[in-house]
Amino acid sequence: QLEAGRPEDALRPYPAIAADVPDDPRPLFGIADVYRRRADFAHAAAARRKAHELEGDDDFARAFARAETDAEYAKAEMTVARATLRSAEERAARGGYVPPIDLARLHAQVGDREQALAGLEGVVNEPYTGLLLLKVDQAWDSMRTDPRFAAVVRRVGIP
Repeated sequence: QLEAGRPEDALRPYPAIAADVPDDPRPLFGIADVYRRRADFAHAAAARRKAHELEGDDDFARAFARAETDAEYAKAEMTVARATLRSAEERAARGGYVPPIDLARLHAQVGDREQALAGLEGVVNEPYTGLLLLKVDQAWDSMRTDPRFAAVVRRVGIP
C-alpha cells in the first residue's frame, strides 16, 4: 500500500500487528516509515524511538528523541546509519559475515555513492532479496538520479 502511494491504507494493519507482538520492534519500524512518508515526523520519530528501545539500543532511541521536522528526522536517520555501518564494517573486519547488499545499502544511506555502487555491482547477479527492492527501498533514494544505479536496476530486471 505504501509503495503504491496509499500511506493511509498502509498504516491500517500496523497497530493490530504491534499489539499482537508488543516486544517485536518490526511493526514499529513500519509505522515509522508510513508516518515519515506522510511527513508526520513527530509520530515517525516516536515510533522509531520505541522500536529502538525494544531492540535495547538506547543511543539510537535518543537520536530520535527530538526529531520533529524533516531535517531533524533525516539527521537522526543519518546518525543511526553511520553507527550501523561502522558496526557492520568492524564485524566484517573481525571475520564476521555481513551480507554485501547490506553494506552497499548502508553506504547509500550515508551518502557514499561510490562504495554503494561498487557493492551493488558485486552482488547484482546474486540471489539477494534486497535487490528486488532497489526501486522502492528509501535507503537508495540518494542513488536514484545516478545513471549507474539505474543500470543496476535494469540488470536486476526490475522494470
